[in-house]
Amino acid sequence: MIGTMIAAVGALGGLAIIYWSWPLSQRYNAWTTRFRERNPQINPPPTPERRERSTLIFAWLLRIAGAYLVFLAARVAFDF
Repeated sequence: MIGTMIAAVGALGGLAIIYWSWPLSQRYNAWTTRFRERNPQINPPPTPERRERSTLIFAWLLRIAGAYLVFLAARVAFDF
């Protein structure tokens, strides 16, 4: 019973990450760009093309992580 509830929460979390992957990716990349602009000695600010590519890559990484959480939750809930 408790395992199923934990799996359901994990599945909902995974689905939320998949659904909001693009806005999360944009916010993360905006934060890293601001950090890089304030601290260019650590890492130079990205070009617009590179920033767009980073946003796309990070969105896909979030989607993969969300799908993994959904898979783990299904594995726990359905015991396969």
